[in-house]
Amino acid sequence: MGTELKERLNAKQICERKIQIKGMLNQAVELLGEADSLMKTVSTYGLNFDRNTFYSPSEQTQRARSLKNLTGQVNSKFWDYILELGQFRQLMSAKKRKQIDTDMQNPPPLTYDTLTATFNDLLGDRANLLQDLTESVFKSRSSQYKSNQGHKLNKRMIFNNVFCKNGSRYQSDLLTDACRVFSVLTGVDAPEIVSILSEAQEPVFAFGGAVKFVAFQKGSVHVWILDKELEHKVNNILNGCFDGQLTEVII
Repeated sequence: MGTELKERLNAKQICERKIQIKGMLNQAVELLGEADSLMKTVSTYGLNFDRNTFYSPSEQTQRARSLKNLTGQVNSKFWDYILELGQFRQLMSAKKRKQIDTDMQNPPPLTYDTLTATFNDLLGDRANLLQDLTESVFKSRSSQYKSNQGHKLNKRMIFNNVFCKNGSRYQSDLLTDACRVFSVLTGVDAPEIVSILSEAQEPVFAFGGAVKFVAFQKGSVHVWILDKELEHKVNNILNGCFDGQLTEVII
């Protein structure tokens, strides 16, 4: 490292320069704080200020990179906000959510036109999203049980490999997706059912008592739909998935 002084300053100039820099930093931090506060009106965690964002900001190219990084964060967080605003993620299967998350790593620029077009497209597709979510859950149930065979959804569903002996979770996303369907159809918030079942010693009732969950030591989870209206609603959605092939629901 070189030891040559870049600029020779006297005592007064040193103090003045220090005060000047401090003032600029105060102003910069205050503005960043205001920007972060505004960001937190739509995003829980606000902006991410890390070393990569502010590496060597005295260089013009690095300042441009910092600005690109921060504006990119703003863009992505607002797209996430739009998805949450329309409760679109709630209607997406785990697979669809992962795809959206991948797409959101490099989302299109947020403008009035792209915002309204995307929101309207998603809004118009809500019914299809719910149908796809329900079909995904239905097709992924265990087929080893009589109650899970055929096209019709009976009141009991069985999901294998939700847990394993060492506590790891397999196919837990599927059970979470089932709860998303029940939540939309009952209007009741979905519980963190996988976490609850991992500690529960007795059956768990959710969605106002409309659904019962029982976890077994072998890792499977049995789900009973106790409410006939909810059972009919699920089957009506599945009827659309299979082009009206479902048999008449037996009460």
